[in-house]
Amino acid sequence: MPVIVPPAIRRLSVSVLLLAGLSSCSPSMDFQVSVPDAVKGRFTAEQYYNGYGCAGRNVAPHIAWQGAPAEARSFAVTIFDPDAPTGHGWWHWLIVDIPASTHELTPGQLPAGVFETITDFGNPGYGGPCPPTGQDHHYVITVSALRVDSLALPADRSPAAVDAAIKAQSIAQAQTTLMAAH
Repeated sequence: MPVIVPPAIRRLSVSVLLLAGLSSCSPSMDFQVSVPDAVKGRFTAEQYYNGYGCAGRNVAPHIAWQGAPAEARSFAVTIFDPDAPTGHGWWHWLIVDIPASTHELTPGQLPAGVFETITDFGNPGYGGPCPPTGQDHHYVITVSALRVDSLALPADRSPAAVDAAIKAQSIAQAQTTLMAAH
């Protein structure tokens, strides 16, 4: 004979399960990323790419994070433009193997041992924003807390493959979005 559970008990059971699931995510709820040198949520002129019709200095932004899970063994930082007219967005910066003791990237001063992978510009390192003339683009800055010390990636790994490797080892992510127009 089947057991009949009243609707009120079913709702209560679902609520308890949802709350239990949320409590396991609590370490990442305080994980935040900021870009202290952004101006009103936008890249500065010097951070723009120098090429493709843009005349910036291609200086990487200052990126800081706090509240990462204690079990993070390293970090990865990416900047991605989902609005790029490529059909798949555009990777502007991918940095992996950032030591767990690091909580910021300052322009021109990357920590020892980090690995800047190839971007969609075809080279490793930061490539600033340079959207098509007349367009305002979103640039998603993500800091991923990873469960490994190193992703041990080959130098020629594509940006999409690097992103997949980051996501496979991520225990938490913090994101912010900056805008840029040309």
